[in-house]
Amino acid sequence: MFESQVEVRDESGALVSRLDLGNRRWKVGLQYDGNEHLTRARRDGDSVAMLRLASLGWEVRRVTQGLLHTPRTLTRFVRGAFEKQGWEHSV
Repeated sequence: MFESQVEVRDESGALVSRLDLGNRRWKVGLQYDGNEHLTRARRDGDSVAMLRLASLGWEVRRVTQGLLHTPRTLTRFVRGAFEKQGWEHSV
């Protein structure tokens, strides 16, 4: 189950990122990259946050508007993140 606006903090309690959607159990997050993420400063900040999230064991996928129009692709994309974290899908 995903929660919205999940705050991820480092070991000292400092805010690393606020994920648009996150699953704390599996440490899987989705971050929507809208137009506000197109500035150089924002892209640089996002890159640092993604590296810090990875160092804390999070698997985060960046989602764009185009991906929202291809639900099957988005589902595979998200499933891959969960599988990378050890989740096994049983049919």
